[in-house]
Amino acid sequence: MFYIHHKDFFHNALYIKEDLGLMSFDQAKYLRQKYGFNINFGGFINIRKRIGLNLYSGIGIRIRDNLFSEVVNPAQIEEFRDMFYFDAYREIEGLKTGPNISAGLKLILK
Repeated sequence: MFYIHHKDFFHNALYIKEDLGLMSFDQAKYLRQKYGFNINFGGFINIRKRIGLNLYSGIGIRIRDNLFSEVVNPAQIEEFRDMFYFDAYREIEGLKTGPNISAGLKLILK
């Protein structure tokens, strides 16, 4: 299980409001809450007597809720967003549910 509570204060940025589309603003308070769970599977691989690896991967469900409050000087704008939109997790306001994928590698020293 996991939980992320992220508070921030943004200046001169953008966000996507559910009913109005892309908005620009001068400043706003931001709150992101993300929670969910993963089921992980993995194994241990011994490389030498004192060194090994722990490989794992998993899948689960995540729920993310973004909220922008105390928005100063909001304005609706038009801007092109391509398919490689990496800030979407932060800029889309509202509740969103989806899959959560995890993978990892840990070095083990005995």
